[in-house]
Amino acid sequence: MVLLHLASMSNLFAAMGWTLVHLLQHEDALARVVAGDDAFLSRCAQESIRLAQRSIMMRTTLTTVDVDDGTRTYRVDPDVVLATMLPLTNTSAAPGLERYDP
Repeated sequence: MVLLHLASMSNLFAAMGWTLVHLLQHEDALARVVAGDDAFLSRCAQESIRLAQRSIMMRTTLTTVDVDDGTRTYRVDPDVVLATMLPLTNTSAAPGLERYDP
């Protein structure tokens, strides 16, 4: 499970929490997981990441970077730590993606 969350760049603890929330909201899915369906549990975790994952990650700049937002240019020096918001959701690329469906 840890490898899945590292590969998806998700916040492990938030993703595990959302997986638990979604399982508690869907008794049929929870029953399959409790019965030992590990492959289904993996799909449940991936589905929870898709629907709910938003991660705030800390990044350290390695070199000087100029960032142009269209109205102003910002210079970020090396070793500055920035917080980045990574919305990893996918709910609009096709019909039906707004609902939980592992």
